[in-house]
Amino acid sequence: MSTTANPIERKPGGLKFPRSVIFLCSPTLVGLILFAFLFPLRRHLPLTTNWTYSDVFFIWCVLIAPLSTIGAIVLFFSKEYRQRQNSFGKIFGVLILVVTVVVNAYLAYTMWAAVYF
Repeated sequence: MSTTANPIERKPGGLKFPRSVIFLCSPTLVGLILFAFLFPLRRHLPLTTNWTYSDVFFIWCVLIAPLSTIGAIVLFFSKEYRQRQNSFGKIFGVLILVVTVVVNAYLAYTMWAAVYF
């Protein structure tokens, strides 16, 4: 009779760093960095005449960044993923998700204000 343990129960220290959550939160963090360096936002994109940087950031902050953040939240709170994390990984993952949600809200609000005012 084989006594192999379930791979989820077998954690010799667990995952110390939630890499997949950070990867899924990276569109928001990249958007924040680009937002900080691309002022003024009313400039037109180099190869187009109708699109400005604020239009592109608005689409990014409304569609791409929230969808990837929702994917990170679903992944992080799945039972299998949470069982493989040690306590540092759980705390760090929650911290990353909170920062990402706050940055998403800030960027979405500022892009909404830049496009409509």
